Amino acid sequence: MAYRVLALDGGGIRGPRIFADDTVFDLLGHVDRLVIADYRNKALHEALTEQFGAAPTYFPTWQGYIDGGVAANNPSVCGLAQALDPATGGQRLEDVVLLSLGTGASPRRIEGDDHDWGLAEWAPNLVGIMLDGVAGVADFQCRQILGPRYHRVDVVLPRAVGMDEHRAIPELDALGESADTAPAVAWLAEHFARSEDEPAA
Repeated sequence: MAYRVLALDGGGIRGPRIFADDTVFDLLGHVDRLVIADYRNKALHEALTEQFGAAPTYFPTWQGYIDGGVAANNPSVCGLAQALDPATGGQRLEDVVLLSLGTGASPRRIEGDDHDWGLAEWAPNLVGIMLDGVAGVADFQCRQILGPRYHRVDVVLPRAVGMDEHRAIPELDALGESADTAPAVAWLAEHFARSEDEPAA
């Protein structure tokens, strides 16, 4: 029987949220029991929106916490670790399937070859570089460990979009609507959908 893990990029109260069957974990191992299939739960949506949006320098903190993406911008490996940890998941590696949902891969890069920069020159670029790099490493690690039992959905953006660039929302919506979801749907059907005779967790 597969143990399904859904890792969502972005933040949370204490870090990105890891959804595993009917349990929600944060990066410190705290557990919230809830049924995440209730997509009509407005209070849950509002809480997640606040938790996922407290990015430093962009938005205010939320109840004293900041966006967990500064620690794990792509929490896939965290989700895998939570699934394998006896205290939070206790699963065998061969039973874990993991779906990772990104928020758009940025094509950001720094032009030029030689940069003898100090803090003032690096500071505007450093956060984006570190967040993108960490997300890519987690994706690579999960692909190596889980093979076909891992899938990541993360549309490549046509340009770098700032986190506070609200005027880009229509552009991002259109990009999401036009994205080819066929590979993800096929993977979900094969690895994530619960069979009729498989009991719910």
